[in-house]
Amino acid sequence: MEEAQDSPQIISELRKNRILKQKEHQEFNRARAFDKDRFVESGIVTEQDITGLCSRIKRRKHATDEDLRKLSNAFLQSEANISAFMKITGAINIVVKEFTGNDRAQRLLAAQCLCNLSLGDEVCCSKIATFAGSYLMIFLIHSNDNSLSVSSREKLSFCQF
Repeated sequence: MEEAQDSPQIISELRKNRILKQKEHQEFNRARAFDKDRFVESGIVTEQDITGLCSRIKRRKHATDEDLRKLSNAFLQSEANISAFMKITGAINIVVKEFTGNDRAQRLLAAQCLCNLSLGDEVCCSKIATFAGSYLMIFLIHSNDNSLSVSSREKLSFCQF
């Protein structure tokens, strides 16, 4: 008779273990998906990479989608990357140029890049405010772009001007 009473307890225990494993698996997959969406597979970007990228965009007077994504992710990785970018004269002008262009996708990537760039020190933020502050405010106020999600608007509104 005891075996019959133990059997529901064992089933209950197995059920709890299965549910816990499912939750762990879901959390792991959720974190992996978040990291995949947040960072480009390009890996760690160094200050030398930033310098090379900046010289290339200055030479071409244009930043591609991939260039803006790399810069944006590099600014999230390290404040040294932000400092390296800000030391290069004219690099911010190219990002602002892309931000004020006609291509919506390019404008959104440039806005993300400027927002991530604002994670730097106060000198960096004042340069962003000087070069792009009015453009960013107009972008936020008049943006009716469906591709601009709520989270992107929140990120842009928290830029430190």
